[in-house]
Amino acid sequence: MIDKYLEITKKIATACGVFAAASIMLSIVIVTELVFERYIFGNAITWQPELVTHLLVASTFIAVSYTHLRAHLSLIHIS
Repeated sequence: MIDKYLEITKKIATACGVFAAASIMLSIVIVTELVFERYIFGNAITWQPELVTHLLVASTFIAVSYTHLRAHLSLIHIS
């Protein structure tokens, strides 16, 4: 039973890592497009900076489970 639980949590953590990486890549594309649009056309879409902010914050918090799974993060328990 515990093995099944650990397998499911590893799959969920991996999916969170993939989502976080995709969010960062999407943020890079949006910022690149925003810079191009602003300096070439002199016009920018108003929702782009807010979307990038939300994606970066979400990827930061969602990636914690993936980094904890891969042991890049150690937590100190104070008793």
